[in-house]
Amino acid sequence: YLKMMHDGEDWIGIKSVDAKNTYGEDDMAIKTMDWTIVDEKDRTWQFTAKYIFNWLFPLDTFVLTEQFMEYTLSDGSVGYGLAESGYRLPWEGNGG
Repeated sequence: YLKMMHDGEDWIGIKSVDAKNTYGEDDMAIKTMDWTIVDEKDRTWQFTAKYIFNWLFPLDTFVLTEQFMEYTLSDGSVGYGLAESGYRLPWEGNGG
């Protein structure tokens, strides 16, 4: 997880991250995200994200899943960006 974030004015440390991800049918791509972040000034930041598409990067005994996501901030702002998941092979699933 991120240890630093930009709050619009300054880079600031992160105290905690509550990350709730759900996975798609392939059990590798993130389908949705619902995250709450508390920064070092005790401010709470929240966002959700939904899956648009993904692709895989195989690398020796590791697979990186890149997901293009639509992010929504708690103020209703919408933006687009990446989410990543990594898996060491042999892979046994996300707790399933």
